[in-house]
Amino acid sequence: MYDDRIELPKSPPDSMIRYLMEQRDLKEADLLPVFGARSIASDVITGKREPSKAHIRKLAEFFHVSPAVFL
Repeated sequence: MYDDRIELPKSPPDSMIRYLMEQRDLKEADLLPVFGARSIASDVITGKREPSKAHIRKLAEFFHVSPAVFL
């Protein structure tokens, strides 16, 4: 049986978001459905603000990863 899950290294949420964005060639604006506002997206992506629990759930769904990736 093939398991397509990969183990990601532990890193701060902003680093992981930037990594996942880079892998998918996404821009900050592409995450507006997750954060709802450009200012919030910017603050979370740059590490000025921690993602909320709701953001973590939406990020996990958006990127198809476990919410634990962002904790």
